[in-house]
Amino acid sequence: MEKKICVNNILITTCQIIFGLTFLFSGFVKAVDPMGSTFKFIDYFRVFDLTFLNGSAQFFAVVLAALEFTLGASILFGCYKRIAPIAGVLFMAFFTPFTLYLAIKNPVSDCGCFGDALVITNWQTFWKNVFLLIIIVFLFLNRKKIRSPFLVSTRWFAVFYAFVFSIVISLIGLYYLPIIDFRPFKNGVNIEQDMAIPSNNDKEYVLVYEKNGAKKNFTLENYPANDSTWVFVESKEISKTQKSEPKISNFILSNENGEDITSEILNKAGYTFLLISPDLNEANENAVNKISLLYDYALAHDYNFYGLTVNDQQIIKDWRESTGAEYEFIYSDATILETITRANPGIVLLKDGIILWKKGPNNLPLEDELEAPLNENELGEIVKNHPLKTILLSILLFFTPILLLLLFEKGFVKLVEKIRKK
Repeated sequence: MEKKICVNNILITTCQIIFGLTFLFSGFVKAVDPMGSTFKFIDYFRVFDLTFLNGSAQFFAVVLAALEFTLGASILFGCYKRIAPIAGVLFMAFFTPFTLYLAIKNPVSDCGCFGDALVITNWQTFWKNVFLLIIIVFLFLNRKKIRSPFLVSTRWFAVFYAFVFSIVISLIGLYYLPIIDFRPFKNGVNIEQDMAIPSNNDKEYVLVYEKNGAKKNFTLENYPANDSTWVFVESKEISKTQKSEPKISNFILSNENGEDITSEILNKAGYTFLLISPDLNEANENAVNKISLLYDYALAHDYNFYGLTVNDQQIIKDWRESTGAEYEFIYSDATILETITRANPGIVLLKDGIILWKKGPNNLPLEDELEAPLNENELGEIVKNHPLKTILLSILLFFTPILLLLLFEKGFVKLVEKIRKK
């Protein structure tokens, strides 16, 4: 009997860890890139004729990330063990049939459940949800046996902190740019090189032998040279991979005449500033003065400066009249522009076709930073991405207060009581 109880407790704890960490990860990557989730919500609204909700897409994106992250923390830490499993069951009861519909109808190719951090097919998403549904139903049925390392009086803090943590990460992504760039247009990327189809250097030379009617592949290292029972049939080359795809696709730049000038722009020597705005009508007006300073700086040092948009000539004309812009505009696909940078407008600095950095309206260079030429300026250097370091730091920032709460729970309870009395 004791052994059965022990096994059941281990199973419950394992399910808590699996469900909790999955939702923490899903909520975190959504919070990191709230604009990515916003675009995904807009895709869904378009598919289901709910475009009147487009204005609320960003709100839904932030809330969904926070709810997932908070629910994951609640299940993982065993907090609110009566409410959290019910919320989990309701969550999965909605999304499991919803993702089944997506898998069958395929209105969008990627559900966006893990953002751009981990892109999986709609069928993979559905089966993942079936697995999680089974786990959360099991936890719901055994909710009275769920254990928590926290006291009842301190569990609220762990859940509240998870919610606030997610909201803060989302606000950073909205106000500046995502703290982790999961997309192909990262700093340090040579765009033209990543647009090329990888050369297939992973071919293998195979020798085919036959024995007793059965054929088998051998390499040059292990073929049966001294075994006469094997009969040589043929030699051939096979690829270890099924398909080679470029890291960046559908990136096309064109001029006002519709001519493809992608290579011309990417092969320009030296520094090139790209002002990116999928929709100039929606561009952040607070960035106009800083962009004008940046354009004047580019002119003074003979750097290239282009605006990238999908807008027509009239909208561009209106933008020029309202901002005094004199730089040339070129055109690209809206989805590509939204993928390059989540800001509108955003500035991307290239050097010899390599992305050095990306900035949004709230962290554009100030006037005192635009004095020395780029080759003598920190602005002319690559801002390196450290995704692993950022992830580890995020884990540390999230779990450290949780561990401190566990270590000093009694003192925390006394402190809260004193504050309440005052």
